[in-house]
Amino acid sequence: MADTHQQIDRESEAGVEHFDEKNVGEHTHVENLEDAATQNAYAVKSDDSDGKIPMTPKRFITMVVLAMSYVGANLPLFFVGGALTFIQASIPNPSTTGWATTAYGIALASITPFTGYLQDLFGRRYISIAGSLTLCIGLVIIGTSHRFVQLMFGCVISGVGAGATELTAIAGLAEVVSVKNRGLTLSLLTGFILPFAPYVLYAQLFGENATWRWGMWLSLIYNGLVLVGLITLYFPKSHHRADGVKRAQLHKELDLIGGFLSMSGIVLLQVFLWRGGSIYPWKSGRVLAPMIIGFLLCMSFFVWEWKGAKYPMVPSNIFKGQRVTGSAIGIAFVVGMNLYAILNFLPIMFATVYSPDAIQVGVKALGFGIGQTIGSTVMNLLMTVFKNHQQENLLFSCLLMTACISALACVNPTNPNTVVVLSAFAGWGVGGIIAPIATVALSTTPDAFIATVVSIIQACRFLGGAIGYSIYYAVFTGKVKTRLPAAVAKYAVDAGLPLQSVPQFVLAFITAPTTLNKVDGATPQIIEAATLGSRWAYAESLKYVWLTTIPFGALCIILCLFMGSNSKYQTNRVAAVSDNDPRSPRLTNSADCECRPWVELNMIRRAATVVRTDVFHDS
Repeated sequence: MADTHQQIDRESEAGVEHFDEKNVGEHTHVENLEDAATQNAYAVKSDDSDGKIPMTPKRFITMVVLAMSYVGANLPLFFVGGALTFIQASIPNPSTTGWATTAYGIALASITPFTGYLQDLFGRRYISIAGSLTLCIGLVIIGTSHRFVQLMFGCVISGVGAGATELTAIAGLAEVVSVKNRGLTLSLLTGFILPFAPYVLYAQLFGENATWRWGMWLSLIYNGLVLVGLITLYFPKSHHRADGVKRAQLHKELDLIGGFLSMSGIVLLQVFLWRGGSIYPWKSGRVLAPMIIGFLLCMSFFVWEWKGAKYPMVPSNIFKGQRVTGSAIGIAFVVGMNLYAILNFLPIMFATVYSPDAIQVGVKALGFGIGQTIGSTVMNLLMTVFKNHQQENLLFSCLLMTACISALACVNPTNPNTVVVLSAFAGWGVGGIIAPIATVALSTTPDAFIATVVSIIQACRFLGGAIGYSIYYAVFTGKVKTRLPAAVAKYAVDAGLPLQSVPQFVLAFITAPTTLNKVDGATPQIIEAATLGSRWAYAESLKYVWLTTIPFGALCIILCLFMGSNSKYQTNRVAAVSDNDPRSPRLTNSADCECRPWVELNMIRRAATVVRTDVFHDS
C-alpha cells in the first residue's frame, strides 16, 4: 500500500512539473480548481455511476429542513401581501400598501446574485444559517412594527434573509441527488408549500379575528425551527470554487465590484419601476434619475464581468456548449412578468368585480394558490419521470399559462366560477414554469456554479416581475380612470339619479363612499346600481391587463423552443452530500476507482501552490 502511494506521489509531481511548464511558460492563466470543477470532477458520484446515496434518517431530516427553509423564505411575503389592508389600518401611511412587499422584493432580488456567488465560493452552511437568522430578526421587527420606517426596515431585513435561505434550499437539495432525479427532489420542496397555499385566506382570518401580526409570529416559529435544524444538521460536503486558494489572494480577487454594481443597479431599477406612473409621473426627475443611474450600473456590471473581473460572479462557463441555461434565465425573467400580473391583479379583480368581502376574496384566490403549488410539484416530478422530454414539459406549461391568463379577459360580474377555474389552471401553468425552470437549468450547470445559476434565475424573476407590474399598472390605470367614472354615472342615472347630482355622486362614490347618503337623490337602489356599474368598469379595464400578457407568454414559448433538448445531461452524477455522516461518499470523480482521481486532484492542488498569477480567471 505504501508503494502505491509513493507511486501516486511521483505521478502527481511529474504531472505538476508538466502542468507548470506548459502553462507558466506561455503566461496563461492557471484555473486553480476551476477547470476540474467545471468538468464536475469533484462530484461524489460520477455521471456513469449508480447515482445512489444511502438515505439515512439524519440525511432525510436534513433534506426536510432544507425544504422547510424554502417555505419559510416565502412566508413573510405571503402574510404581508395577504394582509395589506389590515397593515394599512394598523400603520397608517400612504406608502404602506405599496412599499411593504416592494421593499421585501427589492432586498431579495438585489442580494441573491451575490449570495449565490459567495455560496459557490465558500460553501452553503454558514451563509444559510446567517440568512435564516436574519430572516427571523426581520420577522420580529415586522411583527412589532408601529411605525412605517420600522415596517420598511423589517421588510428589507426579511428580504435579505429570505434571499439566502431560499437559494440554499434549492441549490442544497439539487446537489445532493443525481442530476436525473433533481426534478423529483425539487417537486417535494415545492410540495411543502401546499399547506400554505390558502395564505390569502389565512391572512384575512388573522386580520378579521385576531391581528395580522399573527402571520409574522407563525412565520417566526416556523423559521425558528428551520434555523435550529440548519445549525444542528446541515453540514454539506462539496467542492467550492475557492478551495485551495490562499485567503489573502482570494480577498484581492473577490468580485466585490461586481457585487456592488449588481446590487445597486437592481435596487435603482426596481425603485424606478415602482415609482413610475404610480407615485410620480414617468417624466419626473425622481423617476428618471434612478432609471438612468440603475441602467448605467447594470451595463457597467456586464462590462466588468466580461472584461474586468478575474473571478466573476457570472462565469462564462455556465453558458458554454449549450443553450439551455441562457434560455432558462430568459424564461424566468419573462414568466416573472406574468406571475406578478396574477399576484397583484387577481386580488384586485376578485375584490372589485365581485363581492369585496375579505373571506370571499380569500376563498376565490384559493384556486390560483393551490393550482400554482400543485403545478410546481407535479411538473417538477414529471421532469424526472420524463427526463428526456423536459423541454416538452416546459413548453406545455408555457402554453397553459399563456392561454389561461389571457382567457381571464372574459371576466365579468356574472361568471365568478369560470374565472376561479381559469385562475387555477393559470396557476398550474405559472407554477409549472417557476419551479421546474431551475431544474432544467441545473441539469446543464457545472457543479461548482449551482448556487450562481439559481440566484440569477431568482433575481431575473423578481426583476421581470417589477417590469411586468409597471407595464400592467400603466395599462390598468389608463383604462380604469376613464371607464370607472363613466360607468358609475351611467348606471346611477339609469337607476334614477338626477343629472345635476351626477358629478357630486361620482366623486363621492370613488373617493369617499361613506358620504353617498349626503348626495341629493341618492338612494340605496341607485348606490347598488352604481356599484354594479363599477364592477363592469373594473372588469373591462382588467381585461386589457390579461390581454397584455399574451406577448410575454408567446416570448416564453419561443425561448422554450430555442432552448433545445437537455436529455444528454440526465445522468447519475451527484454533486455533494448534505451531512457529515462518515458513510458519505468521498469527493472524487469516479465511483469505481480510488487512486486515479486522487492523482488528478493532487496534481491540480500542487499546481495551484506553485503558480500564483491570475489564478481566478474564468476562461
